This record gives sequence, structure tokens and C-alpha cells, in this order.
Amino acid sequence: MMASDNPGIPETLALRPSPLNIPELLHQIFYFFDDFELTRHVLPVCRLWFLLNQHLIAREAHFDETQPSEELEQVILGLPWATRLCWGGGVIRKATRVQQRRYRRQVTAVLKDKHDDFMDKRFLRFRPVKGDGMVVGNHHIGEGGFYRYGSGGLDGLVQGSKAPLRELLVCGSISYLARVEPLLPLLSTLRRLELRFASGYLDLNVLFRGAPSLEALDIRCHATLIGDLWGKLFNQFRGEQPLLLRSIIFGHVQFPQAGVEAMVSMSPQLRELVLFDIAMTNYSWTGKKTRNFPLKLLDHIQSLSLPLERLYISDREDPMTPEFLSHQLKICPLKGEFFTWDLTLDVIQVIQQIPNIITTLEIAAPGQCGLDSTLHNYLCSSPHLLHLRAPKIEYQVNRMDFHRRLSDTNTTRFHRFPALGQPQIWACSNLQTLHLGIYSFGDSPPLDPTFNEQGRVLFGYIPRVTPRLQELCLNLSPHLSSNGASPRLCLESGLCLLTKLTRLVKLRVAGELTRQVNVPEDIEWMLQSGHSLEMRARRRTIVAGWDAQIEEEARKLDVQQLELHQQQEDVQQQQEQNGDGQQQQQNGHHPQQQHIGPQQQQNGQHQEQNGQLQQQRQNGQQQQRQQQQQQQQEEAPVISSELAEQLQNLGRLKDVMMMIEEMDSKEGFPYWSELRRVSLFSDSEFGLPVERECQMELARLA
Repeated sequence: MMASDNPGIPETLALRPSPLNIPELLHQIFYFFDDFELTRHVLPVCRLWFLLNQHLIAREAHFDETQPSEELEQVILGLPWATRLCWGGGVIRKATRVQQRRYRRQVTAVLKDKHDDFMDKRFLRFRPVKGDGMVVGNHHIGEGGFYRYGSGGLDGLVQGSKAPLRELLVCGSISYLARVEPLLPLLSTLRRLELRFASGYLDLNVLFRGAPSLEALDIRCHATLIGDLWGKLFNQFRGEQPLLLRSIIFGHVQFPQAGVEAMVSMSPQLRELVLFDIAMTNYSWTGKKTRNFPLKLLDHIQSLSLPLERLYISDREDPMTPEFLSHQLKICPLKGEFFTWDLTLDVIQVIQQIPNIITTLEIAAPGQCGLDSTLHNYLCSSPHLLHLRAPKIEYQVNRMDFHRRLSDTNTTRFHRFPALGQPQIWACSNLQTLHLGIYSFGDSPPLDPTFNEQGRVLFGYIPRVTPRLQELCLNLSPHLSSNGASPRLCLESGLCLLTKLTRLVKLRVAGELTRQVNVPEDIEWMLQSGHSLEMRARRRTIVAGWDAQIEEEARKLDVQQLELHQQQEDVQQQQEQNGDGQQQQQNGHHPQQQHIGPQQQQNGQHQEQNGQLQQQRQNGQQQQRQQQQQQQQEEAPVISSELAEQLQNLGRLKDVMMMIEEMDSKEGFPYWSELRRVSLFSDSEFGLPVERECQMELARLA
């Protein structure tokens, strides 16, 4: 009996449904959660939340054509239930090409089966069921997720059906025309497409016909985009139905401006438009040749009144100017995410005029803003930054060297390394994503301990300053260095310091010379089997051989300490000189008066003038030193005592020794519990499981 049916119970005491029991409301709330939060904190709450959100989690399948046969077979077995396919390609040996073709045919067959299964069941009317499914009001919540009776669509699945493919990521040496375009008729459920192939032609007309549900299109490759989007054939196919695109990102492509204008005009829900390093022909959609076509394109976008949240356009031939960037910001004010081709001084000048509310910063160009202090100063003054993607930026390791313990701090291959100035700490302590290109330098041979020191600074600074990282990708490109060497990934380089990143999900360190691993002990600590009693004893033996170097590091004074001692000596010497001069005046010591001739008098005047000039010069230098000392004291980095203690041994071998002792003192391997994909030695774009990545390198060392 309901409480409201009993006349003895007041109406106000009747049970009311909780907002957390309304599927529509929960669906809207959980839509904003990422995979990490859904997996860790939402699905385990109750069965209702599990059935409601399991379809929102992207189940990835990584199909890399360079993988061994047994791994590809496992990928194909799990592909029917995958919602995201990461397709990578590389150099394939001639002996395995026939075998790879067979696996590609199997992938095509699975995608066709998924597509047919979805199209057959998406329009079925659902009935209340018992068992695995639940019924809440007029909604059915089953193994496929949440959907209303009698509705189909991409959000819900019939219980027991295969999952439709929603995301496709393609990168590497893959021909789009030969491998991707034939699959388009099977990708009608696709929502997101990312392409990172080398070069080629891409017909957008064919793409939008095969993937009509596409919401995000990201193409970053030297491709030529074709397709008469404003022609009669495409209009006959689409009719009055607009494109569903919400995000368009094109980089390094060639595309007529008429195509850009037509695609934007047909996307009324567009929220993100990023066109960087794009070569557009100067023809408007009216067919007339125009000048200043980027400005014409902005005027066209402004006339559409799109709900844009992110806008960036940079033409390959015209450099970005503050006026053009300001015009873009007027059309689409900054709302937290900022994309730029290069972080130049002009760009900094523009974004400094607005409040520092940027949470996502993406720099696409292989710029040199990391060589000077531009990017470093920005990171030190941006506490709200959560995501930084600058994989091609040349960022100096020495900017992280808080105690200035690295040698060769003033030399590069171009001899233009600027002064580091006062050490500073990044203010973005809540950073979750970090993609950064690292500039390593020095004139020592590649196996010199200097490069281990650079690694200890790099791998020791990041987990202490940004402990909440979930995705870390470092590009140690060897061509950036003066001698073609990068920080190594051996035990002495301090890679184990990254185990302090307890939330890390993806780790990638790219670079040809990062494979300088000589013994199994350098990487076996990353495996569960590497923490047995035998392996711990072998690591202790290696660490015991570092005693002499650790003692030498303890005796060596830091550059900061040397500068402080020099400043104290200068101040003491100046005080002594001032004290001696005052004492002479108090004792009445005056020069004796003597009779001199006109010539001697003239010479004396010149000497007196020279002495006055010299005294003025000394006073000016003294005031300059005092101003510099005062400025350094004012600019001294303000960090917490806890962080200062953690950075005390930054760059030293003692830091690695203490980390190894901490790891070996605990049972099992309680680190990197969330780590899913690693790319350290294979240089894979998507990465491999930790066990697989390390086993491949151990097999090479065997």
C-alpha cells in the first residue's frame, strides 16, 4: 500500500523518487564523466549505475599491423565488443605481408558483422525483461545501457548484441584510399575519426556519405582534401539534413576555402573549429577570387552565429598577427581551451590581456618557445592549466633543474642558450595531461653520465611538481641535441621516479636514443616478477656501486650556493672598504699641501677628474649589484616546504637510490596500478601493455 493511499498518513510524508533514481537525469550527469572516473568511482556504486553507464566507457582495441600473429588474433577476438579502434601501421617485413592481409580481411569481416547486427536491432521495440535487465518506469536498462522503449540510436544496444564502433584512430604508414575508405560503408555508427597518416588524397564527399553520424573529425597529415561539398550531388544526398559535426580539426592539409565555408555552413552544431598550418586557395564559396581570405573566412563564420567554444585559424602562407588573433577571440571568446600554432611573443601579448583561465593549452608547431623562457614563464604563472599538449616544442631540461646541478648550462649547437635567471616552479600542480618535446644538449659522448643527470632531473621534476598526471608523453628527439644524444632510460637515469605518478594511465617516451638499456636490471623493476627477493638483491648490488658517486655529489656545492657565497663576499668586501674610508676621515688624514706649477696643476686636475669618473663608475656598479640582489630576492620562488624537501636531491643519484629502496621495502608492486599503455622501447603510437613492452626489450638483451 502506498503511503498516499492511507488517509492516516499525511501527504507530505509520502515517498518521493530521488533525483538519483531518474535515468534521464543520471544519463545527463554521467555523460560529463571521463573513462577513469566512470570505471573507478561510478560503476562500482550499484547495479543500476553499472548498467546505466557501461556503454559510455570506450572499450579499446589496438590493431597494430606490426604486432605478432598471436596478439593480432587476440585483438580480433575482442573487436566485436570494442567501441574504439586504434589502427596503427609501420614497416612490415616481406615475409609477413600475406599474413597481415589475412588479418585485415578478418577485421573487415568483423566490422561488417558489427554493422549488420546493429542495423538489424536498432529499431526493435523493447519489452520489460527479467534477469540481467532492469525496468525503471518506462525505461529498460540492460547490458547495452540505457534507452527508452521503442527508440533506437547509438546510445542503447539490445541485450546480447555487438557494440557499434564509435571511434576510429588511424596513424602510421597506412594508405587511406586502400584501407580506410573501403570501410566507410561499414562505419555508419562512427562518431569520431582521427587520421594521422603520412600523405594522400581524402574525399570528404565520400567520407560524409559513409559516416553520416560523424561528430568529430580530426585530420593532421599532409593530405589534400577533395570533395565537392557545395555541389549538386552532395546536396542531393544530404537534402536539407545538416552535418552533425561538433568538432573539426585540420592540420597541415590542403583544402579549398570554398570547402571550408561549405562544411562550416552545413554544421549548425559546430563547437570547435581548428585549422592550423592549412593551405587554402583564395577562392570564396561564390567562386570569385579574393584577397585576405582568412579574414573573409572569419567574416563568414561570424555571420553563421555558430555555438563556437574554440576557434583557431592560421594559414600556411600568412603568419599569425596579434590583430588576426584578437579578431578570432572576438568571434569566439576564450573559455578555457586555447590552441595555437606557436607560442610567440605576439600570442603571449594577446592572451595576457585576458584573465588567465586557460585549462587546456595546445601548441602544434615545432617552435622554439621552449628554448627561451616564454613557455616556462607561462607554466610558472598558470595555476588553472590541466592539459598541455606541445609534443614538438623544444623545452630545455635545464628549466627543470631547480638547483642548477647540470653542467654545460650555457652551450647549445646554436650558441644561443639564454640566461636561465632565477629558478621557478611550475604553478600547474593539477596538470593531468603533459605532451612535451625535450631539448637535451651537451658536448659529452652519449654514454657520459651527464645524460643520466638530465634524466634524473627530468624524471624527478615532473612527478613532484605535477603529481596528478594521467597521461605523460615525452619526445626526446635526438636531432635537437648538439651531439645527437638524449637522456637514457637505464636505472641510473631515474625512470623509476615516475612511479610516484599513481594516477598514470598512459606513458610514452619517444626517441631513437632512449633505447640505451644495457642490462635487464634497468627495466625489470617495471614487472611484477622483478620484485622477487633475487631481483631485489641484484638491484641492491648495483646501488651499492654508487656510493663513491653519491659522496662526490654531496661534496659538490650547487650553483645557487656558490652565487650566495659570492654575494656574501662582495657585501663583506664593500663594507670593509666603506669602513676603511670612514676611519681615515675620522683620523684626519689629509693629503699634504705642496707648491706645484701650472703643468702639474693641470695634470692634477685631470687625475682628479679621472678619479671622480672611476668612483662614479664603481658606485654605479655597486648600485646595479644591489638592485640585482634585491630583484633576485623579490623573484625568489615561493614553494611549499614539502615540495622543497622533495626537490632537495633533484638530479642526484641519491634520489634514485632512495626511490629504489622505497620500492623494494614494500611487498608486491603497488605502483602504476592504473597504467594501461606504455611506449618506451617500441616507439608505438598507441603503446603496449607494460608486460609486453618490457618483455620485448628483455628479449633483445638476451
